[in-house]
Amino acid sequence: MAKKVTFLIYTLIPTGGLKVLFKVGNKLKERGYEVEFFVAENLSVHPLQYENNCKLIGAEGDVAYSLFPRLAYLMDAKVEADIVIATYFPTAVAAFFNKNIKGKLWYYVQADETHFFSFRLKTLVRRFHYFLLAHLSYLVPINKIVNCEGSKASLSKRHTYPEIPPGFEPSIYYPRKKDPNKRLKIGHISRVERRKGSVEFFAAMKMLREQGVEFDLLIAYDFCKETAGVEYTAIKPKNETELAEFYSACDIVVSTVWEKGFAYPPLETMACGAISIATPIDYGKEWHDHIPIPVNNPSAIKDAVLWIVNKRSEAETIRQNGIETSKNYSWDFITDKWINVLES
Repeated sequence: MAKKVTFLIYTLIPTGGLKVLFKVGNKLKERGYEVEFFVAENLSVHPLQYENNCKLIGAEGDVAYSLFPRLAYLMDAKVEADIVIATYFPTAVAAFFNKNIKGKLWYYVQADETHFFSFRLKTLVRRFHYFLLAHLSYLVPINKIVNCEGSKASLSKRHTYPEIPPGFEPSIYYPRKKDPNKRLKIGHISRVERRKGSVEFFAAMKMLREQGVEFDLLIAYDFCKETAGVEYTAIKPKNETELAEFYSACDIVVSTVWEKGFAYPPLETMACGAISIATPIDYGKEWHDHIPIPVNNPSAIKDAVLWIVNKRSEAETIRQNGIETSKNYSWDFITDKWINVLES
């Protein structure tokens, strides 16, 4: 008889982590599991923007989008499954103290969540109660799964944790044919959050233009408003296929997030046959399948691009190695890892 797996979701606001969770659920269902998502809000508040083939359960009434109302709702929820998976620190704490939840409890730690609320002093003061609860969630005795080395940075060093990274779909993310005679194309996914590093990226592009480097600049989503006056083409992918086409159209994609962890853009860049320039990530090998840069450093971004321009042969080797590295993260391979843990 197939096992029933329930994921506890804090909100359906679109994020990369939420996208991963629904992909995991869909893949587990394909393998014969009964999968449902229990969401701590009314489903009409934030309609799901990702493909979902699993049962979706939401609150009948409104649940305020703030910590304590969501905690109260989750601590009183009646959830019964063979395996219950918390996916964010409030869901982990609530599930641990909820006596109505029946099933083996796991906590899938997708990032070092304590870091989100201590990034800046102003943020820490304003959201100190979140910061404390994030730390508490790492202390409660729940079976934990991590998605990379960076996601377990604040977890106890006395324990080991099964590691299951996110994956990608090879039928969508693959190299498209490039025109070798066209100008260099540099890509970036523009984000409004300061810690995503888009400000440094645009500063670097300004330096390159001032040095006379010729290139076309392709910006996905176009959220960051501090663009240093640099001209570019804004692209707003409507789905994963269009996002993959964006990556494939680029010769280089620069990822600038300040946190070390499992960053999706470098993986998708490699899979689509572009060269990845990235701040520290928890997969691949520096100077083998991607070009490393430190965080918050426009000059390093500029120098990395210039290295590619001046070292075409070496850069091509890195590009080819990136394609090979990406093959280790297909969703079928990642689903095997999930099943090994859930059946243990």
